[in-house]
Amino acid sequence: MSFRALTYATNGAPSAVVRLTQHAGLAAPSAGTANVKWLLSPVNPADVNVIQGVYPVKAKTKLGEEWVGGNEGVAQITHISASDASGLKEGDWVIPAVPQLGTWRGRANLPVDALVKVPESLGLLRAAGATVNPPTALLMLESFLPKDTERWVLQTTANSGVGEAVVQIAKRMGVKSVNFVRDPSKPFGDGKTVEQRLKDLGADEVLPYSALSDSATKKRLKGLGARLMLNALSGPDATNIAKLLGPQSNMVSYGAMSMQPLSLPTGLFIFNDLVSRGFWMHKWYERSERAEREALLSRIAELRLEEPAGRVVKVRQDTEVVKEIFEGGKTKTFLEFDDVD
Repeated sequence: MSFRALTYATNGAPSAVVRLTQHAGLAAPSAGTANVKWLLSPVNPADVNVIQGVYPVKAKTKLGEEWVGGNEGVAQITHISASDASGLKEGDWVIPAVPQLGTWRGRANLPVDALVKVPESLGLLRAAGATVNPPTALLMLESFLPKDTERWVLQTTANSGVGEAVVQIAKRMGVKSVNFVRDPSKPFGDGKTVEQRLKDLGADEVLPYSALSDSATKKRLKGLGARLMLNALSGPDATNIAKLLGPQSNMVSYGAMSMQPLSLPTGLFIFNDLVSRGFWMHKWYERSERAEREALLSRIAELRLEEPAGRVVKVRQDTEVVKEIFEGGKTKTFLEFDDVD
């Protein structure tokens, strides 16, 4: 059965360089591979950066002479070699165990060792986004949060995919969270605000960045003695939050959504013994063995975090579909590919 894909021949603005292409059906899978149908694939900021050519990782998957977009997704095995000994079978739901498989397409032939089975009970939205945001949140909390009696984490961009996962996982770990967003009163959906959404997920406090200019708020937050800050923003607001950390704290940067540099006063290192470091999920996958990746993704499935909010775009033969995907606002987008009749 023929299928569609979102591909590009050169780097640039996604709305200008990405196009909808059609491809012939897949041959029978050879030994060690499986044919899959992609059920749902998210569009992440990093995917856009890869297309723009400004991300440290480059696309790795081609269809013909063009690159296929997409790093995450959930697929269903449609055919698998009879001699395969991986334990996977037709009908299984699988997610990528390695980066840059090119998930923005209807169907694919993939090595079985690049796939990890997930239960259907996880649901399409959770499964489609299981390989980047939740593992990032889990590993940062487990790796860098000091083992204090009462633990607090401060985080920027709390309403992002990683931010929401941090809130939920921290709550289950008995860790309290202070969560900064641009506007807590901004409508989220279902009649809720961003603050209500995060509080429902387990947030202890939700504050606007403007609260960092209030001396009473800063004094109160400084008194918490928080020893972990998760930064996906950078810029002046991140600097001001770092000043609220207690002694011997970790500041972990995994993004820079403000597109501004991170500047930290030298005194935080000398007098507060601050450790500032980075975290990149892609690098963890590169360094880990398959068994480690499988164990991590199994843990993510078991957590059964709240479904991420977003919209599903059905990718059909429509000249406006690329514009709809990349110019459709800031709501997180998931792609569902229809087969070609």
